[in-house]
Amino acid sequence: MEQLHLRTLDESQELRQEAEADVATIRERSRVRVERVRQETEQRLSRRRELLDQELAEFHAAIELEIESVQERVEAFQTEVSQFFEQLSRARIPLSSPLWHPRCPIRPPSPTGPRGVRQ
Repeated sequence: MEQLHLRTLDESQELRQEAEADVATIRERSRVRVERVRQETEQRLSRRRELLDQELAEFHAAIELEIESVQERVEAFQTEVSQFFEQLSRARIPLSSPLWHPRCPIRPPSPTGPRGVRQ
């Protein structure tokens, strides 16, 4: 009977040791998986931030080009208007004269209104 108790005790200890080893293995595998997922997540986040930086740089470059284009058009228009009024002041031709209408960058409002009716 004592041998049976000793054998049972030995087998119980072996089972406990195997279970504890299994638990330790499961925990280690879990820790490794968690670490791998964390590293993959950090890599993906880093790549996305780099892509965002690139997208923002391209966006800002496009905006700067658009601003330059608009500024050039504004400057060209201002030059045209200045030249027009400079010519107008030298010629002493009334603004309502048909001689100026084809060259006028901004046509003055008609004194007769949109349908020829005097306002």
